[in-house]
Amino acid sequence: MNNPDKHAGRSSKRDFLLDVATGIVASHGLAHLTINALVQESGISKAGVIYHFKTRDDLIAALVERIISQFDVMQRNRQAQNASPSMKSTLQELCDDAFDMPDSQRQFLTNMLAAASLYPQLIGPVQKMYNDVYGHMHQFGEHSGKAMLLAAAFDGMTLLELLNFHQFTAEQRTLLRTAFAKAISELPD
Repeated sequence: MNNPDKHAGRSSKRDFLLDVATGIVASHGLAHLTINALVQESGISKAGVIYHFKTRDDLIAALVERIISQFDVMQRNRQAQNASPSMKSTLQELCDDAFDMPDSQRQFLTNMLAAASLYPQLIGPVQKMYNDVYGHMHQFGEHSGKAMLLAAAFDGMTLLELLNFHQFTAEQRTLLRTAFAKAISELPD
C-alpha cells in the first residue's frame, strides 16, 4: 500500500491518486481500475478518493485529460525552447517520441486504447489533440503533405505496436528510424 505522505513533491492528493491510477492501468489494465482498487493501492480513504473522483468514469476521464495535458505541457516546453520550430525539428521530436517511449508509458497507453473501445467518451479529447497536431503541420506550406505523411507513419508504427498487431524487432526499428531520419534530413530547413 502506498502512503501519500511519502510522495513529497506531488502537487496535490488528486495528482497522487492519478499517479496510482496510472500504475493500476499500466500494470493490470483498465478493467482493474475501480474506486476500491484506488483506495486500496493509495492508502487514502474511500471518502478521500470520492472527493476527487465521484465515479469511475470521472477517474477515467481525468486520466485522459492528464495525458493530453502532459502532451500539451511537453509541446509548450518544446516551443519555449524554440519559438518557431522548424519542420525538421518538429518531425524529429515526433520520431524520438515514437521510438524512445518508455515501456511504462507504452503499457499505460495500450491499456487506455483498449479502454477507448469500452468508453467512447475518451475518444473526443484524443481526437482534438491529434487535430491540433496535424493542423499544426499546415504551417509547413508546400511540404505539409510530407510532414503529415511522416507524422502519420510515426503514429501508425506506434499504434501497430500498442495494439499488438505487430512488434517490430530491434533490427526493424533501427531500419525504420534510419529511414525516418533520412526522410527528415531531405526536407528543407
